[in-house]
This record gives sequence, structure tokens and C-alpha cells, in this order.
Amino acid sequence: MSSMVIFILGSVIAERGIGAHYSGKRFVIELVGYAMPDGRSSRGKIVCIINANIALRGWWLLSNKVELTTAAVIANGIVFLTGYRVFRGANKQKHVFKKNPKAPIWGRPPKVIGGKLLASGYWGIARHCNYLGDLLVASSFSLPCGISSPVPYFYPVYLLILLIWRERRDEARCAEKYREVWAEYCKLVPWRILPYVY
Repeated sequence: MSSMVIFILGSVIAERGIGAHYSGKRFVIELVGYAMPDGRSSRGKIVCIINANIALRGWWLLSNKVELTTAAVIANGIVFLTGYRVFRGANKQKHVFKKNPKAPIWGRPPKVIGGKLLASGYWGIARHCNYLGDLLVASSFSLPCGISSPVPYFYPVYLLILLIWRERRDEARCAEKYREVWAEYCKLVPWRILPYVY
């Protein structure tokens, strides 16, 4: 549960600070913003799916008296920390690039396609690498529940479907907006979310 606290606090800091995860049209269109910490969107609509799932997994662990081995706790911690680092790191790189396109990424000058698209750091690995981080974090919240039931895995499955839908929508928009620059970026970075798989 401590990983959930870290993720929620990170969301609050990001939204108020760098805004890396909570910027853009997405939060106007999809009616979210502060959805992770308190369940309300920026327009006042109730978005409870994330909060309900946080409670669901905690309830599942308590009611099923799940006992994890030290190795399982460590493995799950690695999944969480890897996902968190990719998620926050990718969003921060995107935010920094938007503010200063010449700022170094991982200690090197950024590779920029057509003067508009970042193809360095996480964004040189996959076109929507932040989604991979988000999926790893969501999975790490469910993995401690074991595999005896699909119920605790509702949120990671829901998120996978949402992010693939969003990725495809974004791909179509970027192809229309950037045209040949986007085609060049796709050749340079062929993976959408998960390198060597998708």
C-alpha cells in the first residue's frame, strides 16, 4: 500500500508543480485531473474508478489474508519502482522539452525530429513510453493480490484498454498534425508502448 501513497503524492506534486502528467487537452476531453487523489475531475464530475480500485485491492488483501514472501515483495517493489520511474521520467522529459527544446536529456543534447518531436530519452525508446510506466504501476498494485481471482486486476485491464485506445487516437492525431515529420519519428521510434512487442 505504500506504493499507492507514493504514487498518489507524486500525482499531487506533479499536478501542482511541473504538471507533466496533468497537462493538455486530455484532461478537458476525458474529464480528469486530481482524479487520482480525490476522485473529482477538474470540471467537478465524479471520477471514482481509481479510488474504488485502490480500496478494492486493499480490501482484497485483507479479506483473503494474503501473505507475501520477501521475494514477492521485492519483485513487486521492482515492478512499481520501474513503472514509476518510467512514468514520471517520461512525463518530466516531455515537460522539460516543451519549455526548453535544447535542454539535455540523460546528459546529452536531445534528438529532435522536424524541430517539434523529442526522440531522445524515454521518447526515443517508445512513442508512448509513459503509458508503459503507468501500466507497470497499475499492475504492481494488483500483483500482491495473487492470481486466484480476476477481480483485483480490473484496473490494470481497464487501464490497458484505455491507454491502447488513447494511444491509437493520439497516433492518428499526430499523423494528421505532423504528417511527414510524424512518419520520420515512427521510423526512428517504431515501438508504440512496449519496446519489441507493441
